Amino acid sequence: MKKLFYILLSGVIAFGLTSCLSAGANKQDGTFPAVVDYNIQEGLPSILTVIGEYAAPDLLSSNLEKGDCILAHFTLDWDNQPEGCSINYASNIAYVFVEQSKAKIQNGFDETELENLLPIQSLGTQAYSPILDGKFFFHFVHSAPQKQEMKYIAITAPNNEIISSDTIDVYIVAQKVNNPDTPNMNIDNLYAIDMHDLIRAFGKEATYGDSPVEYYVKELKIRVYYCTSFDEDNAPVFRLYEYNSQSVITLAVFI
Repeated sequence: MKKLFYILLSGVIAFGLTSCLSAGANKQDGTFPAVVDYNIQEGLPSILTVIGEYAAPDLLSSNLEKGDCILAHFTLDWDNQPEGCSINYASNIAYVFVEQSKAKIQNGFDETELENLLPIQSLGTQAYSPILDGKFFFHFVHSAPQKQEMKYIAITAPNNEIISSDTIDVYIVAQKVNNPDTPNMNIDNLYAIDMHDLIRAFGKEATYGDSPVEYYVKELKIRVYYCTSFDEDNAPVFRLYEYNSQSVITLAVFI
C-alpha cells in the first residue's frame, strides 16, 4: 500500500491527464486527489476531482463512504461511455485512502493539541476547487522517523477581527501519532483539511464559473500559517504559506 501511495503521489505532484490516442484509442489516464460522493442520477458512487465528477462503479466493492478522501488513478475511456449517462464514467480506478480532519473554529490550540508536535519542512497544495466541497488537499514534508504517523490540526479563532475582515487566518500544526524507533528520513504526507465549516460560517455569497454557466457559492479568503519550528518556550513558530506566489487563497463551496 505504501509503495502504491508513492507511485500515485509522484504522479499527482504534477497532476493531470495524459492521452492515448494511437491505434484508434481515445483514452486519458490521470492521477488526482478526489472526494468520494454518490451520484443519484447514475445510482453509483462517484469521485469529485478538480476536473469534474465521474461515476466510479469500481468503488462499489470498496469500503469507502461518501465524503472520504482518496488519491485516485483512473482512466477516462471516451469511446466506451454508457449511452445516455448523466456524467462520464471512470474505469481502472486504483486508489489509496487519504486521512482528513476538519478545520476548527476555536480560541487557540488546546494544550493537548500542542503536544508531540513535529515541524513542517514544507507545505504544498495538491488540489482545491468548489467541486471538492471544502476539502483542501495539502502535501506536507517532514524530517521524521520512518513509519512516523501524523495528524494535522487546523484552527481559526472566532473573534471580531475575523468576522469583520475579508480574510481570515488558518493555523496548522503537525502532531505525531506514534513514536517509531527508526532512522530519520524525509517523509511525504498527502492530507485533506476540511474547510467546509469555515467557509459556511465566514464566507460571502458569490458566483463561480463563466456566463452563461454560473453557480452560486459561498466564498472565503484565507491565509494559511504552518508550524516550522519552536521558540525557546517550545511554542510553535508559524510561517505564512504562499500558493502560486500569493498569500491569500480564495476558497468556495456550492450553495
